[in-house]
Amino acid sequence: MNDKQVKEILFVDDSDDEAFITRLILQREKVDLSIAHHTNYNSVCEYLKNIDQDYPVLAFIDLNMPIQNGIEMIEQLYIDFDNSKVIAGIFSGSQDPKDKQDARNAGAYFFINKPMNSDFLVEMCNMYPMYDFITDSDGIKKLLINY
Repeated sequence: MNDKQVKEILFVDDSDDEAFITRLILQREKVDLSIAHHTNYNSVCEYLKNIDQDYPVLAFIDLNMPIQNGIEMIEQLYIDFDNSKVIAGIFSGSQDPKDKQDARNAGAYFFINKPMNSDFLVEMCNMYPMYDFITDSDGIKKLLINY
């Protein structure tokens, strides 16, 4: 297996502001990741059906979405797509242990608190050895997947 750089993450949140803030944080921390921002499940499905890569998309899904909450969305994702296509987790401001348990029960790979930063990516790599977070000689941080 070869390491491949993850260049983009799927970011599902009904707030454009949250996507903007996350982009700014990643840029400030020199993380070489772009965000594919989506606000609903239909848009996510179209994106996943049309993406052409041979490793799963890393998806960050807001817990509190208006039509279908993040937990319901993850359950539906794993009905419509398997984990060879998507690795999904919850992205939320909630501290409620029940939300975290419900997310795990739905198949979420992770539950992180907003705002996302490079600390989470380091933690994720420690939990999931398929990922590696490196800093190149120019100080740019890259997320790699060994898949």
